[in-house]
Amino acid sequence: MAGRVPGQSAPAALTATAWTQLVSANEMINQSMRPEGDMALHGQSDYWTVGGVAGDCEDYAIAKKQALMRMGWAADQLLYAVVDGFDTPYHAVLIVRTDQGDYVLDNINRDIRRWDK
Repeated sequence: MAGRVPGQSAPAALTATAWTQLVSANEMINQSMRPEGDMALHGQSDYWTVGGVAGDCEDYAIAKKQALMRMGWAADQLLYAVVDGFDTPYHAVLIVRTDQGDYVLDNINRDIRRWDK
């Protein structure tokens, strides 16, 4: 197919089931973890880890990717992005590639929105 990289998954079909999975993973991780900085948790300023009971923005994003992959999503449909933070120089989020556009799963804003919104 033109425009696709060999071995790359197509964007996920955004079915009702897929949307339910996105909402479920986003809510589950946002509710099960408490925000805590890397310095307090790991004694260093930038430490990426998979989930846990506490973490910072990238830990939330990693946990959401892991949860969605367990539900059958392909790893290359789930991308990390670093964006301007509200009160920090950067903020990590999970971007989900779908046939209806790319969506943002965030630990600060609980609403799942299209990347371009």
